[in-house]
Amino acid sequence: WISSLTNLFSREQSKSISLQDCLHSYCGTEELNGDDKYKCDKCKAVCEATKKLTLLKLPEILVIHIKRFRYDSYFGTKLTTHVMFPLEDLDLRPFMQKEKTTSQSKYDLFA
Repeated sequence: WISSLTNLFSREQSKSISLQDCLHSYCGTEELNGDDKYKCDKCKAVCEATKKLTLLKLPEILVIHIKRFRYDSYFGTKLTTHVMFPLEDLDLRPFMQKEKTTSQSKYDLFA
């Protein structure tokens, strides 16, 4: 997921992306292969797999921390891409497990 999020931020630095794009990238399906293969806890076999992050339960107050640095080998670079976010009705329903969706899945921004 880090590489897909980095790809989002590596677009022209003057462009903007939405918070929803960041969340879709973070919660998207990721192929585990190469050095990132999955190791089974039971049989200890190492194999290719896919993983997907979903939310089971939403908090009453949501805090999102966006990583603003990209690391290439030993050096970090600050990302200056503007992230747009809604002031009202940030809907997290698309990121929840289907059977766990609740009626309270929208958040408003408070400062």
